[in-house]
Amino acid sequence: MGSTHRTASRKLGVAKKLTKISRRATLPGALLVNDLPLLRHIPEWLPWFSYKPLARRGHDLGQELINEPIKFVKTGMLNGTAQPSLALEQLQELEKLSGTEREEAEKVMVGAIGTLYTAGVDTRVQDELDAVTGRERLPTFDDRPKLPFVEAVCKEILRWRPVAPLAVPHATTKDDVYEGFFIPKGALVIGNTWAILHDPEIYSEPDVFKPERYLNLDGSVRDDPTLTVAFGYGRRICPGRHLVDATLFIVVASLLSVFNVKKRQDAGGAGGSSEYTYTGAHVSRPNPFPCTIVPRDKRAEELIISDTMATGS
Repeated sequence: MGSTHRTASRKLGVAKKLTKISRRATLPGALLVNDLPLLRHIPEWLPWFSYKPLARRGHDLGQELINEPIKFVKTGMLNGTAQPSLALEQLQELEKLSGTEREEAEKVMVGAIGTLYTAGVDTRVQDELDAVTGRERLPTFDDRPKLPFVEAVCKEILRWRPVAPLAVPHATTKDDVYEGFFIPKGALVIGNTWAILHDPEIYSEPDVFKPERYLNLDGSVRDDPTLTVAFGYGRRICPGRHLVDATLFIVVASLLSVFNVKKRQDAGGAGGSSEYTYTGAHVSRPNPFPCTIVPRDKRAEELIISDTMATGS
């Protein structure tokens, strides 16, 4: 137990260091080399301009953060001590593949493990979940086609509060023209993900969390090609986006099937503020806020206990 705690603490420390470097390196204007790519040729021994030590440190920390958890699970699989987890399930699926196919699939999985988005929604999600599961079990991936509103909620989470409001700079590989604007080869382009996903011409009331925008009149889920920008752009789009999408679904469905997530009431019984603030910069996440997360009822408690005993977690 102590070893597990120390490992988790070390990983948290690595993640904090990497986040600090990422913020410093990707904010517009933070590093001059992002605006003047020619500076990449300046020798590393000039400390005022060279970004290379910072980039190398970030690369090393990133590799440690994404590879160590997978190595840990692989070791557990070999000696029979691996605990149930998303990584274990995906690695077991990869064993069915071989050669290049397996190698590429593992790269996708490693790039996405641990990337989760969460948000709160109303009881309509729970009504839909109850109708499908009968409150006899927790939802599974097989239930996904029968849960259109849960699907719509997941899409709205990605749109409403994108994790990366402002994309990292990209450079064009050749001359291009976009809507009449000439973009020369080598130009830096920064995608404003927030503005795209909050464009009132595409999304009515863009600042309102409204999952219904993703439902057709017949109740089916509406496709939204624009939503892909939540995962990035071009060849550097998030390689694990499909796994992230699947993980988001199962987290939202499982959490809301057994828990109520509510605003914390004050001493007088009044509800707390509906205003939530988010961090800015390169990565956006909610600032700490008071809330209560409790089992929906006795039946929910039974499902939580039975699932915990079954998975050993």
